Amino acid sequence: MIISDIRMPNIKDVEAIDYFQQQYPRVSLIVPVGNPGMETATPFLKMGVVDYLIKPADKENLLHAVTKAVAQRELNRL
Repeated sequence: MIISDIRMPNIKDVEAIDYFQQQYPRVSLIVPVGNPGMETATPFLKMGVVDYLIKPADKENLLHAVTKAVAQRELNRL
């Protein structure tokens, strides 16, 4: 799984997600976001991001997102 901020210099959010999905198609992606809200998260989820974390992410939310990604990967292997 990849947990990566997608707000980077010289690259847009969608481009970062596309890159990760093209280079690592079988790897789950979790993205931290600084701006909480469905208008931010919904497009990422529609693109196949497993979950998003509101920065700064606390331990409980991080563990929940990782557990969700692992469960999804297990389902995809069946």
